[in-house]
Amino acid sequence: MTKWLKISFHQSGMSHIKTYDSESRLHGGTRGASWTYPTVSNDGPVHVLRVIYDISRQTASFPLSERVKIVFEEWKGRGSFNLDAFLAESEDEIVADEDRGIVAAHRLNGRRWVYFTITAGPPQDTLPEPISGMTFHFGEPEVKPDTNGTTLLNSTAMWYSVPKSSGTLTVVEGSFARFTLNDASV
Repeated sequence: MTKWLKISFHQSGMSHIKTYDSESRLHGGTRGASWTYPTVSNDGPVHVLRVIYDISRQTASFPLSERVKIVFEEWKGRGSFNLDAFLAESEDEIVADEDRGIVAAHRLNGRRWVYFTITAGPPQDTLPEPISGMTFHFGEPEVKPDTNGTTLLNSTAMWYSVPKSSGTLTVVEGSFARFTLNDASV
């Protein structure tokens, strides 16, 4: 989420969210919430992040980037895609495996791994509870004037629920082809 949101999971177990605006980019962002994730051990993977993309809330059209390794074809149904991140310790190599839903895996050092899964889920009709914060990427203003206020093109918003002290960060994402800021409601 280049230039507007950064989620960090550090080797120490410390995690935090930083948001960026035009001023905070100059000094490295503004740190928001902090928490820890459970200790990574041989007992099994530790679930550190879930990002939920509800299909009905994905209307923006962004240009493809070389950094994007997974692209979903247009889906006509209802539901969500869940992107989950796990940390694990393993002597064995963890590899992308369609049958297990693993889309990418990276060795961090020695026996430590991070891997990502994508699964289908039900529609996401609510925001994560409790809501800890949100960030909104405005996109680009529409060139033609709009009598209802300023209309933004290809905006993205993310709402997140930070664990109270330790656990999994949950994020719900929505992208909007057209988002009107109605000046009557200001």
